[in-house]
Amino acid sequence: MLRELGCGAALNPSERMQEQRSSPGQPGSTLAKVAVLCGLAGPFTLGLGALLGIALGAAAIVRNRRNGRDPRTEKVAVAGILTSVICLPLSLLVGLQFLARHHS
Repeated sequence: MLRELGCGAALNPSERMQEQRSSPGQPGSTLAKVAVLCGLAGPFTLGLGALLGIALGAAAIVRNRRNGRDPRTEKVAVAGILTSVICLPLSLLVGLQFLARHHS
């Protein structure tokens, strides 16, 4: 019942640590999510979003490892890097096509 009311006194120390680890404010989790979004936005930003996604994903992994490892945050950060790397060639193709249409 105390847990439902949000009182941490009813939790033993290992349960408190587990609850803290699963909190959404985990170090690097926001960076990891933004890395995925930047990777997906890469083709629309002519590759700048994909480059930013790679950098933010790497920063999220570093911050996550420095402040306590959360496997979910690390997986999202790796997904952000992979999304960015996959979208980067597509972004470059879109950019080249954009330049070719507007140059001629």
